Formats: sequence, structure tokens, C-alpha cells
Amino acid sequence: MKIFKLSQEVIEIPPEPNTQTIPSGTIRRFHVTNPENIESIRSNGLQMKNAKGIEGPRAIYSWKTWDAAREYAGGDDYAIVKFYHPKDAYNSHPYATHLEVPPENILGIHERWHELYREMLSDKEFYDNIKQWTMEDLNNFPDYLKAIRAIDKNI
Repeated sequence: MKIFKLSQEVIEIPPEPNTQTIPSGTIRRFHVTNPENIESIRSNGLQMKNAKGIEGPRAIYSWKTWDAAREYAGGDDYAIVKFYHPKDAYNSHPYATHLEVPPENILGIHERWHELYREMLSDKEFYDNIKQWTMEDLNNFPDYLKAIRAIDKNI
């Protein structure tokens, strides 16, 4: 995980999805959440008391693949929590469980700007185009601004 300070804010860039090893007997999962929940999840994990049950019964919902989680998330205002869980936690439902995820099982929390950061690193033309934006433009798109700042700090 890459970590740097941007003014008073500490910024973390988690390893790319599917790159970290997980313990034997567990499976990797991806949970989509609102970015406002990140700090609570980082501190407390995924807890049943915070489960919304938007798509069905109240449970902790997650997806088997990064791509499925991104597709479910849609839009730009999301975060994806990457974690591992016991294999049998999803025996009764392929996407939902009542088994909470402790903070130590969280492998990383991916915010939208992390994807932009990686895209800008791999596509110089995209990065150069964004660098042409005015500061006013960047302030209207804070995810782009964070990604540019991270790259400019050589992270």
C-alpha cells in the first residue's frame, strides 16, 4: 500500500485488486459502499448493525469479482471494500452473509480516485489532458485532483 500526506490528509493507495494473498480456507470478496462510510469501515469492519438491506434482506452484501462490484456500483460516487471471509460464509446465499467482517480481514478500500490514479499512470495522454485543466475545473472534480496530486508527488 502506498501512503503519502497531502496537506493534513493522509492518503492511502491500496494494492490493485486480486494482487494480495489471502489465508487458506478463505475467499476474496468485494463490497460496494458510499465513500462517507470509509472511516467507519476502516475502524470497525463491515458490521450487521450498519447493513442497509437495500437489495433484499438485511445482510452484508458482496461480490465475487472486482468487475462485478464495479458494475454494481455504477457511477463515480462509490468505494469498494476488498476483504476475505471464510469460504462457507456464502453457502446459503451467493452475495449475502450475516457474518461480520473484522477490520483485520479488510485488504483495502478502493476509492474512485485510485482508479483514475492508475489510469493516469498507465496512459500518459490521459494524464497530460487532465493536467491542462484549470484549477477551477479540478476543484469541481476532486477525484481527478487527488489523482493528479498523488502522481505529481511521484507516488
